[in-house]
Amino acid sequence: MISRDGGAGSEPMKRTDGQAGDLAPAERASAAELEQAIRAAATSPVLDGVMQCLGAAVAVLNAQRQVLAINDSYLALAGIGDAEQALGLRSGETLHCAYAEDSQFGCGNGRYCVTCGAALAILAAQREGAPQELECAMVTTRDGVRHELAMLARATPLRVDDQVFLLLALKDISEEKLRAALEHSFLHDVSNLVAGLAGSAGFLDDPEQNPADVFAEIRAVTEQLRREIELQRILLCPEPRCGKLVAAPVSLAVIVQTLLHLVRRHHAAQRREVRWPVVSPDAQVVTDVAALLRVLLNMLLNALEATDEGGAVELRVEVAADQVVFRVWNPAAIPPAVALRVFQRYFSTKAGRARGQGTFTMKMLGEGYLGGKVGFSTSASAGTTFWLILPRV
Repeated sequence: MISRDGGAGSEPMKRTDGQAGDLAPAERASAAELEQAIRAAATSPVLDGVMQCLGAAVAVLNAQRQVLAINDSYLALAGIGDAEQALGLRSGETLHCAYAEDSQFGCGNGRYCVTCGAALAILAAQREGAPQELECAMVTTRDGVRHELAMLARATPLRVDDQVFLLLALKDISEEKLRAALEHSFLHDVSNLVAGLAGSAGFLDDPEQNPADVFAEIRAVTEQLRREIELQRILLCPEPRCGKLVAAPVSLAVIVQTLLHLVRRHHAAQRREVRWPVVSPDAQVVTDVAALLRVLLNMLLNALEATDEGGAVELRVEVAADQVVFRVWNPAAIPPAVALRVFQRYFSTKAGRARGQGTFTMKMLGEGYLGGKVGFSTSASAGTTFWLILPRV
C-alpha cells in the first residue's frame, strides 16, 4: 500500500488504454502539506457539519485527491477501525479497490481508472469547479474476498476560508441496480422475442414464404418466451422453492435451429449476415435449454449490434468427447479500457441504472448455473470472439 506521505513530485502516469494523454496527476502532497491540510479539515466546523448531514459515505480530499477526513459511514464502507488509517491515501486505496495498485502511482493512474466513475467524477469536478455525479462499478478485495459493488459517486468542490476541498460522497446502489438490470435484461429479451414473433407472423400472408418454416419460427419464439419467464422467476427469487434450472439432453442441431428462428427476423440481423454451423444431428449436450439459449442469443445479438450493415457474424460449434464449445465471432474490436471490465457486474458503457448486466449475466448463467466457462478474445486484426465451453458429462 502507498505510504501516507507517499511520492510527492512523481511524474504523471500515461494512459495504458492506447490513447494519448494523462489520466490523473500522480503527484501527492508533501508530508508537511498533508499534515497542514488534515489539521485544517479536522478543525473546520463547516466540513464536519456537511459530512455529518449527508446521507452517504463522505471523504474530504485535497487537490492531489488524498483523504483528509472521513465520516462514520465512510469508515464503515472502508471496513477500517480507525480513520487515521485512511488519511493521506486516495479513495480507491482506502476502499481496498482491487485495481488501486494496478499502477505504481496508485489510485487514479491504472488501466482500470480510465473507466472508474469515482475517478472521472473527481477529475471533472476539479476541472469544472462544480459538482459532478457518476456511477462507479467497483471491485474490492478484503481479507481475500472479492466484492462487486455499484456506487453513486458525487464529487463537490467546497471552499472553506481560503482553501478549496473536494467532498467525495459515495452511495451503495448495488441492490437497486442489480434488480433493475435483471428486469431490464428480461424486458429487453422479451421485447426482442415479441418483435421476432410479430415479424414471423407478418410473413404468414406472404405467398413467397414456406408456411411450415414460418410456423416453426413462431413455435420456437413462443417456447422461448415461456422459458424466459420461468428463467427470470428463478433468477429473481432467492428461495429454493421458486424453482431451479433443469439439465437434460438436448440436440446441438436443435439449439442451432432454434437460434436461427430467434435471430432471423430480429432487427439487428437486418442487412447483416449470420453464418450458421452445420452440426451432426447426433451431437448432444446435457444442459438447461433456457439458460443456454439466453447466453447464446445475447452473444449473437451483441455481435450483430457491433457489426456494420453489410457485415457478417459467425456462430461456430466445436464438439469433442468431453466438451462442446460455442463461439460467436464479429469483426469489430472491443476498446482496451472496456475489454478490461467486460464481465464486471454493474459496469456498462451505456447510461442508465439498469445497464451493466448483459455480459455479466452471460458469465453468471454460463459458469454459475451451467457449470461451463465463458470468455472472449478481441483484437483489431482478428475481431471479437465470445465463447461458452460446456462439459458433455
